Amino acid sequence: MLVATLDAEKLRGTPIGAALLAEGGDLPGVGPIVEICGFDPTLQVRTIAFALPGIEADAEEEAPIEFGVAAYGNFSSERVAACATTAISRRGDSPIITKVGSFVSVRQRQGSDGEIAAREGGPVLLGAGRYLRDMIDAADGRVPSAARDERHRALRASLGEDGMLLVSWLLPRGWFEQLVESSFARLSPLSTVDQAALRVDIGARSLLTLAVDCASLTACTDLAEVAKSLIESELDPWLEDQFPNAEQRFRIVPASGQVRLTLWLHEAELIQLVTRTLERVRSPH
Repeated sequence: MLVATLDAEKLRGTPIGAALLAEGGDLPGVGPIVEICGFDPTLQVRTIAFALPGIEADAEEEAPIEFGVAAYGNFSSERVAACATTAISRRGDSPIITKVGSFVSVRQRQGSDGEIAAREGGPVLLGAGRYLRDMIDAADGRVPSAARDERHRALRASLGEDGMLLVSWLLPRGWFEQLVESSFARLSPLSTVDQAALRVDIGARSLLTLAVDCASLTACTDLAEVAKSLIESELDPWLEDQFPNAEQRFRIVPASGQVRLTLWLHEAELIQLVTRTLERVRSPH
């Protein structure tokens, strides 16, 4: 349903990336990652992919949310497995090591469904249960991967595949009606949206581009008007408190097949925004 890819090497080349991806991070509840592993595996990451599987339209009850993370780089499966084993042991649990396809997987015996799987030379996969097995099968070529999905490929290509962060999203049918829980939701142009893509590039002038697919030029024009109204009523006041001339930083362009919304920030402003956001996450009260 959703695929996000981050070019970690590009991100490290920016001041904000150097701070976010600096060596010496901690594993929650365990301690410094370098102390646990004897090295920092995050420094070997070239690209990170995050994925959410599709929702079954005929599911009778709400299923738990699954997700997967894949880190690409020149990894040693033995060192990654040893790192995961040590981390689990330090939490007071027993690690279980399994060979699955070309991967070595490690999970704890009790308390979590989370699992890490590594293949020599990469990638390293994080997930749980059935979805992790699906990821391994895709990496080993036994089933098609998201990279071969035509809709994801077209969405990502429409924004250029060289973006620092790229997200492609195939929305489930009726998503907007479920979100707003109103019988009038189907009359909104937003109810016709079934796929979107996002690109983020960080630099001296950082740029965010959101592309939303629409069925016709008329539908795109209507959607652009809704987006403009939402931005003016909800986002502009908040941005004005953060940055000067916020209204000049947006651009909404309707075209045949897509509506594109762009927002730019100076790098220093982006760093400020990320810092404030992280502070709120860490101290929600």
